[in-house]
Amino acid sequence: MPTIEYFDTFAPFGSLGGPGDPWVIGVGADPLALQAHLGQDLLLIAYPWTEGEEGSPDLDMFPPFGALPDGWLDGESERTALYVAATRGRSTDNDDEPPAQYVPGRLTPINFGTRLFDGVDPLARGGFNVGVITLIDPEGLFNSLIGYSWDNVPLVIKRGPRNTPFVDWPVVARFRSAGLLRDMDAKTIQLRDVGWQLAGPLHSETYLGTGDIEGDVALTGRIKPWALGHCFNIEPVLLSASDQIFQWSLSSSEELVAMRHGGVDFPIDADYPDYASLAAAVIPGGECATCLALSLVRPNVTLEFGIRVDVIGDADVVNGHGTPTTREAIIRRVATHRGASLLDEFSELDQSSFQRMNAYHSAPVGWYFNSDITKQAAIDLMLRGVLGWSIFTPDGRLRLGWLAAPEEQTATLNLVGAVDDIGKPRLIATSTPRRGTRISWQWNYGPQPDRSSLAGGVSDEDALLYGQQAQFAPSLSPQLATLYPTANLVTIDQAGFRDEADAVLEATRQQAIFSVVRNRYERQLQIDPFVDVIGVTFNVSNDPLNAPQLQICVGINATGTSSVSTFEFFS
Repeated sequence: MPTIEYFDTFAPFGSLGGPGDPWVIGVGADPLALQAHLGQDLLLIAYPWTEGEEGSPDLDMFPPFGALPDGWLDGESERTALYVAATRGRSTDNDDEPPAQYVPGRLTPINFGTRLFDGVDPLARGGFNVGVITLIDPEGLFNSLIGYSWDNVPLVIKRGPRNTPFVDWPVVARFRSAGLLRDMDAKTIQLRDVGWQLAGPLHSETYLGTGDIEGDVALTGRIKPWALGHCFNIEPVLLSASDQIFQWSLSSSEELVAMRHGGVDFPIDADYPDYASLAAAVIPGGECATCLALSLVRPNVTLEFGIRVDVIGDADVVNGHGTPTTREAIIRRVATHRGASLLDEFSELDQSSFQRMNAYHSAPVGWYFNSDITKQAAIDLMLRGVLGWSIFTPDGRLRLGWLAAPEEQTATLNLVGAVDDIGKPRLIATSTPRRGTRISWQWNYGPQPDRSSLAGGVSDEDALLYGQQAQFAPSLSPQLATLYPTANLVTIDQAGFRDEADAVLEATRQQAIFSVVRNRYERQLQIDPFVDVIGVTFNVSNDPLNAPQLQICVGINATGTSSVSTFEFFS
């Protein structure tokens, strides 16, 4: 059996707990048991609704046992809760709600999978969790499910000891449905995790073209820009040619650090509370005025060149948080603010992992968005700079983490080869070392490579700065190219860093990780498929392939055919 170790620090990659809180790995009635699934039954609860009908439809099935946790349905409380099926048929107990109702035993083991990234490249995103739930149904018992819409239906998986009240069983997983398939022998519910909420647009706010803060008519339908944190050399949107007012973000901003006309800095005269007062302001020649509440700037100059601004963006207060300037804070802002699909900060974020990200990656950063992008793509962009990843936990919370060298980690779980392994380890991917890593800093969001776009007095040094896409901090191992002719030089763009020193530290960290051969193994283990071990370090001893003992779990595939699941490890 795997052994469990306790720690009084952050769990690896923010798994569970926090500073000073002992933590363990596992979910279910007994969080210490990695084999808690053995000898226990599963219960599927679904919360569908019927198209075109009001109230609770009659499925000749079983009414709700109780309400979902706060925040899970996001106001969809009119859905009907159904005890769909269990792995073993039985009637609900007298302590259940409702009592003495039969639940058919047609539920097979859940088939699902997830991975942090593909192969051995942490920059290759693994995608959302996927899978299916199969209900054995040769008699057509579940034909009544066909009358429901199964697009994005909340699904809850509970698990507990046989012949105990369902109401006492803990929730081990939450999913959303992606459709109901059927044949003459079975009904199959396709799965997605709650990460679907991040597949929507970053925001959907566009200019109306009605003047003032909504811009001139030529801007009608254009996506409004959003500046988050420290952003360099943004080309702001000209809202009004007559008022000569520019906007760099749909939110408020903490500071306009600099405004340049053709590369020449303009002093800031004053800040005004709204568009009208800024438009009416008397501004000295060669200076500018701002409205930080609306991220506006108005220069007093005859425009000959382009306008560029350096800003600290988004000073809105959201859930008690002010201007986000660190990686964790900006991801939190994107996930929980603006757009149609939002995560609830208090129930759908794995807070300990966010705290850990903020503690270990606290450098000032920023990103600027002025075109269509999904929330997930924006978050992936923000995590690339530190080899980071995001995933949804089995209980439906967004977790952040980042890749570190396995050999430098402290093992959480110990496995002994040929004892704990059900199947043999298999090497499924490998890579040559990197010959170098380049991390961008001070990303230029409005490059001016043409010297004629800058004023004549701008120095060659500044012209180079304003003309290049970014500056890069390298960490190189050129000697590796001799031993490994295919060794790559990896460049990470839009890493978000404001300062060179922080980019240098991260480039050095990443190059240290990938200056050696890295591998990805898979092995079949009789471990609870709902156990929370993604991102956790395993110590694997007595390995027949002589692989490094310390390996990070980066994927799981629960096939739904037995108590054995396939786990994938980075080493």
